[in-house]
Parts: sequence; C-alpha cells; structure tokens
Amino acid sequence: MGNPRLRPPAPERPVAPLLPSAAEQRSERLAHGHIIIVCGGRDYPDRDRVFAALDRAHQKRPITLLVHGACMDEHTGELLGADRWADEWARERGVKVEPHPANWELWGKAAGPMRNKQMAERGAHGLVALPGGKGTASMCGHAARFGIPIWRPYG
Repeated sequence: MGNPRLRPPAPERPVAPLLPSAAEQRSERLAHGHIIIVCGGRDYPDRDRVFAALDRAHQKRPITLLVHGACMDEHTGELLGADRWADEWARERGVKVEPHPANWELWGKAAGPMRNKQMAERGAHGLVALPGGKGTASMCGHAARFGIPIWRPYG
C-alpha cells in the first residue's frame, strides 16, 4: 500500500486568462495607427487655424484616429470650440474620431479632469494643444504624465 499521507493530485482547474494591463492595452492601441488627441478652449473660434495645425500634423505622419473631449453645448448638444473644429477636420479628411464627453451629471466639477486623464491613459502618439483655459492645462498635464508629446502650434 502507498503512503497514507499522500493524496492524489487535485484535478486541474481551468485558469482564467489574465486581462491585459493598462500598459499592454495602451501598447496594443498604439501599434495600430497614429493617434492624436486634440484639446483647446470651448470658445476657440478659429476653424482655419485648427485645420492648418491638424493638416501639418497629418502631413508629417497620417493620423488614423483623432481623439477629443467632445465639449458640447448643454442645450443644443452641438460640439463647441476646438473640439468642434477638430471633429469637423477629421470627418472631412476621413479620419476616425473618438469623442470622450465628460459625465458632468455623475462626476460634477471633477468630470473634465477625469475625462482628460482617461484620454491620456488610453494612449496617443501626440497631443495638439490649442489655446484654452484650465481644461486645456489639465489635458496637457495628464498627457505629460503619460509621456505623450505635446505640440502647441499657436503658443
């Protein structure tokens, strides 16, 4: 007879696959094209300057995905400022758009910074920062923390 203290091995249980880490998800996302985030003021008026800046970036390396914060007029639902012009630019050029509207109802004043952090966390090859205020500064700060190069074409 065998040793009574030895038990037969337990049957093998299937192991659930590990979910990819945030860094792995970012790496995978960045491997499939050229992703640019655009930020700027909600009142930024100059469509032509947004188009010129994005055309320059696109000429240097074709943009395959344009990400913006989807700043909207709360009454009409229309995009505002730099986000509006960037969205228009992408659609006219046939570039995919990934809008990230902030959830103001759920998060209150923290919604904008939280949205900005999420956009940076997801990863991008660059940030085009147009003139703006605190929201633009927040987006630039998050981009810097995630190592996303920032280009300020107009100062």
